[in-house]
Amino acid sequence: MSRAIMIDDTDPSLVYSGQWIADQGSKDNNGNYGAPYLRTMHYTKGTGSFSYSFHGTYVGVIGATMDSSNPSRDCFIDGVKIESAVLSAAENRVTQCQQYGLSDGPHVITLTVTAPNPSFYWFDFLFYIPSASVSLDNAAIFINTGDPAMQFGTGWAQYAPGYITRQQSSVYSMDFNGESLTWYGFYNSALPFAATTATYSIDGGNPVSFTLNGVASQNTGVELNQIFFSTGQLSNGQHNIKVVYQGNGNTTPLSIYNVIVQTGTGAVASQPASSDGTASSGGTVSSGGTASSGGTPIVPSGSTGGSSGISSASLAGLPALPSNPSNSGVSNSGLNSSTPSSSRSSSSSSSPSLLSGLPAASSAGSSISGQVASDGSSSAASNQNQGHSSNHIGIIAGCIIGVLALALLIFAFLFLRQRNKRLREKAKDSGVDVVEPFNLGPSMAERSSSHSPLSSFNPPFDSKRQQARDVGSSDIYVRTPSSMSPNKPWRLAAGPSEASQTSSSTRPHVSSPSSASASDGPSVIMIHEDSGVRLPQHANLNRSHVNVVEMPPTYSAE
Repeated sequence: MSRAIMIDDTDPSLVYSGQWIADQGSKDNNGNYGAPYLRTMHYTKGTGSFSYSFHGTYVGVIGATMDSSNPSRDCFIDGVKIESAVLSAAENRVTQCQQYGLSDGPHVITLTVTAPNPSFYWFDFLFYIPSASVSLDNAAIFINTGDPAMQFGTGWAQYAPGYITRQQSSVYSMDFNGESLTWYGFYNSALPFAATTATYSIDGGNPVSFTLNGVASQNTGVELNQIFFSTGQLSNGQHNIKVVYQGNGNTTPLSIYNVIVQTGTGAVASQPASSDGTASSGGTVSSGGTASSGGTPIVPSGSTGGSSGISSASLAGLPALPSNPSNSGVSNSGLNSSTPSSSRSSSSSSSPSLLSGLPAASSAGSSISGQVASDGSSSAASNQNQGHSSNHIGIIAGCIIGVLALALLIFAFLFLRQRNKRLREKAKDSGVDVVEPFNLGPSMAERSSSHSPLSSFNPPFDSKRQQARDVGSSDIYVRTPSSMSPNKPWRLAAGPSEASQTSSSTRPHVSSPSSASASDGPSVIMIHEDSGVRLPQHANLNRSHVNVVEMPPTYSAE
């Protein structure tokens, strides 16, 4: 199983370059992610760097920001620059940079402050997942809530960023190898905050009571990395811890965020071990930095944080350690988790936001077996697959929109075509006359090259004109432009002689040569002087009694 080794800013294995200043306790209340680890930090007012050599597959650098300015710095692993987080609020325990998927072997991480920062650059600690060959002697081991050594009894449930219980007498137990253990919990303003107590006992010994009081979260929303208790100095070796909740549904829940076990000499790599208070040199510090000499347990009342709240389940202070499905006693019933822990971020070598801080642990149902190298690569593959999926969705959406647009155009075309067809059929059925110009018959298609008005007459017209002359009672009406209106009468010509004179200057046409002999009544020759529409006939021309011979308009030759 994979656990992380924490390296405090005071560790002598760190190599500093430039002007660095040690600080203790002055920034404990900065933000609401808890006090700095062991309440110590190093900062520089100008430029500088530090480096650390390790054997492992993951490494992360944790620091603090004092304002909204993003500190100017670059991170390198084995001389290769990696991405740094973008920070924009005052907080402790925020990730400066991190890298998953390292080859299992030796590496060097270096952080360089490239320019002076308005509120200085602050370094808290770094941590890494060690290779199997790395000794765990005298090490602070970070153990997340997904670790299989953690056993949750009835009443426990997941609640971001860890686990809580509100059921009286709920039990938590864990085997570990080391000489002290520190329990980190959290408070949430969405939960009851009345003070209550819980107890812990080591190896079946007398219970030790500690206080739970969530009132501090009412001002900030959430308080993280709160030290609920530390066991103090134990004999180095294998131990069991048992924690029992004494509150109820109306009091502050018992929560767990992570534990840190401090090992002594001869620690076994496969055994849990760690303590919040011991530096690499072996000195034990508990309850936020108070030295503990002996076996007396130290039970802090809890620390308060700053003023900024959080809205994400991806929180500072948690490395992205995979977890294992060994917590069979964990129940997800009885509690309404406002933010499921499965939503916590685990992006690899990306720029985590201030809220993401360190990538949080997986839920208790996931596996802790395997190294973070594989976890990081799977996260990267997942992100890549999500990007490809988004691209595919965009292409599919574009195709669908294009097909719908084409279908709409086709439908509009067919609809308009069918509507026009219906309108034409309706007009035809209603008997509406279609306005058409005068139609020249085929007898007038041929013309003479002499352009003489009379020589252009073809035989059918001459035949009809002769018929008109033979009708003694025929009247000739000439439709002039002034008589185009239906309200104006046709002009009556003097007789066939006038028609002849009129025809001498125009090019007439007989619309129907047979119409003159089709009736027994008198015949009338109608000469059109325009090529416009056919308007209703004058009342004087009653076609039921008169045979009308229509002649087309004539035009002078030019």
